[in-house]
Amino acid sequence: MNRYRIIGAISIGFTLALTGLATSVSPASADSNGHCYVYKESPTSVWGWCDGTGPQRYQILSLCQDGAEYPSVATPWYGDRNGAWTGCPSSDPVVGGFGVPVNFS
Repeated sequence: MNRYRIIGAISIGFTLALTGLATSVSPASADSNGHCYVYKESPTSVWGWCDGTGPQRYQILSLCQDGAEYPSVATPWYGDRNGAWTGCPSSDPVVGGFGVPVNFS
């Protein structure tokens, strides 16, 4: 591997690490399409997107303090950085969030 590839790989990894540590609410699930990035928008909502190339779709799930999970209504294609958001009831704070594949069967 030449030094430009090594430097590029290190800088991309460092940038992703900083982005993920800055505002991520929890480790988001990875799957065959790539990593999902989930961020806390407010005490009761999360927003996220997943790497990939479609045409498979994903949903973002919010994990609430009482243990309930709420899926996003939107199901974007993997790689669509517009993402999706979801939340918990106003009396139940978000404690995490993650992305999951959607199977239309």
